[in-house]
Amino acid sequence: MVLSQLFTGLVDLTPEWSFIPGVARRWQILDGGHRYLFHLRDDFLWSDGTTVTAEDFIFGWRSKLKPSTWEEPAMYLFVLKGARDYYFGLNNDPDSIGARAVDELTI
Repeated sequence: MVLSQLFTGLVDLTPEWSFIPGVARRWQILDGGHRYLFHLRDDFLWSDGTTVTAEDFIFGWRSKLKPSTWEEPAMYLFVLKGARDYYFGLNNDPDSIGARAVDELTI
């Protein structure tokens, strides 16, 4: 609950269980729901004034999934291809996780 007050995700959930834009201004669902493309807003800033980028999300997700962290919230990222194997140390390559920064504002 506290984390949801401190951080904004790609999308937010309404009380009616609908997804609405968060940091992502829009998204596309591709390949029958097996691939998502998130287009980030360019007006979300860190406290130092720099823009929140796609690479910031990728860095955060990879950090959560590092086998050495063993954090329960990492299981929510298991929907990403290869995330579970990376988390459990079955694959040591973070590039095997199915999330990429396509450009500065696209995941």
